[in-house]
Amino acid sequence: MTGVNPGVVVCLALGLVVGINGLMIIALTRGGVRRQIELMRRATQTAHSPFRKEDDALEELHRRVSKLSEDPPDEPS
Repeated sequence: MTGVNPGVVVCLALGLVVGINGLMIIALTRGGVRRQIELMRRATQTAHSPFRKEDDALEELHRRVSKLSEDPPDEPS
């Protein structure tokens, strides 16, 4: 490495470190905002109807049980 100026190597290394850190910060802030918005949207939906999942599950259970009672029983062979 006789022809390489140490100042150039230091500047390249510093530029590389700053660039990588900058890209990481940008990625975290952009992704973080999207995640926060999604979490706030889910929280708002949950606040409007806190038992929606349970109600949907009970409705599905009711539908399946009603379907079972409509089917005639199998005759034994």
